[in-house]
Amino acid sequence: MKLSLFIIWLFTSTTFAQNSVSPLDKAKELVGAYTGHWDQFGADGKVTMAWDDRIEATNPRIENGRAVVTATDNMDFTFPKKFSTKQVFTEGFLINASDGSIGNHFFEYSNGQLLLELEAGKDTWTISSPVVLAPYASLGISKENSIYASSISVKTSTFAGGNEIQHVTQTTTLVWKGADGQTLSKQFVSLNGVHLRLLVVGNDTSIRKEK
Repeated sequence: MKLSLFIIWLFTSTTFAQNSVSPLDKAKELVGAYTGHWDQFGADGKVTMAWDDRIEATNPRIENGRAVVTATDNMDFTFPKKFSTKQVFTEGFLINASDGSIGNHFFEYSNGQLLLELEAGKDTWTISSPVVLAPYASLGISKENSIYASSISVKTSTFAGGNEIQHVTQTTTLVWKGADGQTLSKQFVSLNGVHLRLLVVGNDTSIRKEK
């Protein structure tokens, strides 16, 4: 699904110590389970899609000069209709060829699209992603008259009781030429969600509850 190509990155990324950690160790830190709820919004502010999800990140390894895990995302959609789907993607870290150090955190999908995550501050990250224009045809936007279309997501992680909660908001900006040739623009919140990182003991995928 095109939807997941610009939101999956939000699901699994978390806070990692950068000092004295090998690329493989960084990949191992990604291993775990994550659950959440997400709402997607149209330009009018109304919910267009809602779903619950669970992601499991497994099999940390060095592959093609990168430190990666395999992530399986199971999504249960609740609006506008109920259905379930699954997508498998690759998440990990680039390895700098010059010295073998850890590079950018990334997400790669089955269509070859690569999204890079950037640290914006303490426990805060951003990522820029492309926009599918079809849902905004009602605004008079098409590929031909679109001037600019991009989404940026901001994720902030909070920690309490040994758990990590990821709060995510995505903002979409559209600029296009109207029928009269006038330049029009609109910016709006297009996605909002929250993720709980579940604790995994060793190689066991069962969830350990906090006491």
